[in-house]
Amino acid sequence: MEKRRIKLLDKDSGIPLYLQIVDELKQRITSGELKPGDQMPTEAELLKMYGVSRFTVRQTFYKLLQDGLIVKNRGKGTFVAYPKFVENLPHLVSFSEEMEKLGKKPSTDVLSVSIVGTPPQIGEIMERTVDEKCLRIERLRKADGVPLSILIHFIPQSLGVDPRDDFTGSLYELYLNKYHFHIVRGDQIIEAVSANANQAKLLRVPKNSPLLLIRRITVDNQENLIEYVEGYYPADRYSYKISLFRKK
Repeated sequence: MEKRRIKLLDKDSGIPLYLQIVDELKQRITSGELKPGDQMPTEAELLKMYGVSRFTVRQTFYKLLQDGLIVKNRGKGTFVAYPKFVENLPHLVSFSEEMEKLGKKPSTDVLSVSIVGTPPQIGEIMERTVDEKCLRIERLRKADGVPLSILIHFIPQSLGVDPRDDFTGSLYELYLNKYHFHIVRGDQIIEAVSANANQAKLLRVPKNSPLLLIRRITVDNQENLIEYVEGYYPADRYSYKISLFRKK
């Protein structure tokens, strides 16, 4: 690191010292030397490494925060940020399709599969009575091994989806290939919530971290309601993009 410092920090180059440090740290992040979730050097460590002022080090951290390359965890330190995945709306695609399009390898941990009574609040959305059973599936979805979402699916038992099915892949593909459900539409609401202890552990984020909660109902080409899904996504790893058009 000392050799890097002597070579990097050129006080006569006209480039501010903090930007030179930012560039070097960015290279360490993009090369994989510093990986998502790794703890960044502390202020004191950077002061010693680069022999600069505390103000320069704080400018460095501020720029890396602005660029979305690091995140601060109060009381624990500063960490390399996970890459943020951007999903373009209004196209309805499965998680597996979206990750493959981004060049990432999707994977799934199936956390639980059970037959449950329809929860009252979900029954209202699904237009089902509480005594009608649902297949409940809870899954942890990952991209290149990085946890990106917790998905909880409620599927009316009357549709006949087998609890013994393999739920590690795309459910949309399972619906189509085995049950011939042609998903054509999804209605969803996005809101902000805080991670509880279990969600924080699964998603590898601090408790009470901001999450995106996405509630979605999917409908097939016969206007049959196929599933209700609640998805929890770390706000620092996921964002949605939509184009809006003004009426003439």
